[in-house]
Amino acid sequence: MIHLYTMIHLYTMIHLYTIIHLYTMIQLYTMIHLYTIIHLYTMIHLYTMIHLYTMIHLYTINHVFIYSCHWTVEGRINTKTHTQFQRNRTTARNRTKAQDSPREGMTQANVM
Repeated sequence: MIHLYTMIHLYTMIHLYTIIHLYTMIQLYTMIHLYTIIHLYTMIHLYTMIHLYTMIHLYTINHVFIYSCHWTVEGRINTKTHTQFQRNRTTARNRTKAQDSPREGMTQANVM
């Protein structure tokens, strides 16, 4: 009787231990797997977003810089805008010079 009880007890304990162990292992594996997948997805998503933002930002800055310097995308000077820009700059410089040092016999009102 004791022998039968011991066998049943042992079998039950081993069975229980195996079931609990398996369940724990599966649960752990699932948690680790889920965490890894979520982490990877988040990292890839973040990297992509940062990369996209940086590329768009760089492109915009470059684009604005190119056009503010009166250069075309091909790298040649856009002659029409560049000439206009030079003309405006020269006119402004001449106007300033004239205002700073009026010629002999001319008043400030005559220069303007």
